[in-house]
This record gives sequence, C-alpha cells and structure tokens, in this order.
Amino acid sequence: HIDYALRWESTMDEIDLGLSYFYGHDRAPLLLFDGSTFTPHYKLMGQTGLDIQGTYDEWLLKHESIYKTYNDNTLENIFSQTSGFEYTFFNAVDATDIGILLEYSSSDQSEVLFDNDLFLGARLALNDVDSTSFLVGIIKDLSKSSSLFSIEGSRRFGQDWFATLEVRLFSDIDPNDLFYAYHQDSFIHLELARYF
Repeated sequence: HIDYALRWESTMDEIDLGLSYFYGHDRAPLLLFDGSTFTPHYKLMGQTGLDIQGTYDEWLLKHESIYKTYNDNTLENIFSQTSGFEYTFFNAVDATDIGILLEYSSSDQSEVLFDNDLFLGARLALNDVDSTSFLVGIIKDLSKSSSLFSIEGSRRFGQDWFATLEVRLFSDIDPNDLFYAYHQDSFIHLELARYF
C-alpha cells in the first residue's frame, strides 16, 4: 500500500494557517498476540490536521489538532489537540527577553502520554553574542497525580564550543499513567560539543 500526504499553508496578516491530510499506515502498531509472540500490525488510517499560529505584538497564540479515522471501523476515531500561548516581555532586564508559556493538551485516546495535561513554562533569552537561552517548565496531568519538570539550556563558548543542558524530573507518577514506565528515569544530561 502506498501512503500519501498533502499539506496546504497560507499566511494572512498575523495568522499562519496549515491544513494537512495523511492516508496510509498508522505509525503506532497494534500488537497482536498469537499465544506465544506479539506481531506488530500497522492499520490503515486517515488523519486530518489543522495548525494555526497568530502573532500579535508580544503574544504568540498556537493551536494544533488532528482527527484520525480507521477505515475498517475496528478502532474508534481519535481527536487530539494542543492549544496555548506565549507572552514575551521584550528587554525585560537589559536585552534579556522573558517569555511565559501555557499549553493544554487533550486526546480522546486514553492510553497516550498527553490525554489531559497542562504545561506551564518560562523562556529566558539573554540575546547575547553567545546565544544563551533557557526553557523551564512543568507538565501536570490533570487527571492523575503525575508531574514532569523540565529544564533546557544552551550556550556557545568562544567560536568553537557549544554546551547544552537537559533535565527531566518525574514526580509522583501515577501507576496507571504511561509515564510510569519512566518514573525512575529522571536524568540530567550535559553535552559539550566542539565544532571544527
């Protein structure tokens, strides 16, 4: 079976709009058990997507949604979406920009990571010659006790070196949450790269 995808994009003043359609094999397989082994089965599906972004001075408004249907009617149709905004205080301290982010994600599908979750974060861009930036946030599952804390940062040193920091801390992960598989996998990752 040949998969195919279509996408249309347009910009109207402050609004960027995108519509997409995909028909083909689902990227997430069903695992069929025959009594001794699991066999992945990739079902045919159609997926319609919408993404909208509005830029109004300090405000950045975003929405992304998909509607997934299965042509053999063995699985229920699925609607998933993420909506949110970022408000930036430009030159809040000297040349530093501070952005406040808020996003809500939901899905009809219960066994997904972001079925009813809220993200609250802050972005810090120093706007210096070394491109120093940080993103700090928390994802809170509104249906369960689970929380995920996140920190990302990056900075260039001189002409050749670049450092990135990534921190993920899992907190009070509900045993019924898909994140539970990672509840003991909090980590700190520091990378230093040299470019030639």
